[in-house]
Amino acid sequence: MPCFTAMRAEIALMSGSAFAVTHHAFSSGAGRTSDGNGSHASTLKSPSYTKSVSWQHYLKTEQLQLDTAMWDTAQAKDKMDAWLSGPNANKIEVVIANNDAMAMGAVEALKAHNKSSIPVFGVDALPEALALVKSGALVGTVLNDANNQAKATFDLAKNLADGKGAADGTNWKIDNKVVRVPYVGVDKDNLAEFSKK
Repeated sequence: MPCFTAMRAEIALMSGSAFAVTHHAFSSGAGRTSDGNGSHASTLKSPSYTKSVSWQHYLKTEQLQLDTAMWDTAQAKDKMDAWLSGPNANKIEVVIANNDAMAMGAVEALKAHNKSSIPVFGVDALPEALALVKSGALVGTVLNDANNQAKATFDLAKNLADGKGAADGTNWKIDNKVVRVPYVGVDKDNLAEFSKK
């Protein structure tokens, strides 16, 4: 589900269980969210599931919009342009995209609307996104760790081919037929570690 989110107040949610917290974290005030979903196997957990499980005891949010940008920079820019021209434009305090391409579209739109101070987060830690983090245009991105995903796939497949249980002798945990490889947040504080790769 290509989630593209514009938010107000405490929390920004993405499907796929990634999130970012802004300056009002853990207050009791109501925030407002706007997210969009198509359909994609990589985002098995919905934003509402993520919100209810991860934040049910901390934050309340209210949805502003629901739309998708289908992993595409141009579509994300168009959606963000529309949101910034809409009735909730002044309520948006943070933008979360479920990939860096959509985050880059949001950055372009925010710049065009003179609202570059609104924080934007993406997912994938692409070189272009890392450059935007370095410049300050993107607050952060999340490394979707392809190397460890490949390792997990190989380890599980090898075990099955050898007649063993899929996770036998590995550190991988299977939850409802899914192996979750941890995401790693990337921002200015740890950017150098990822810029070398």
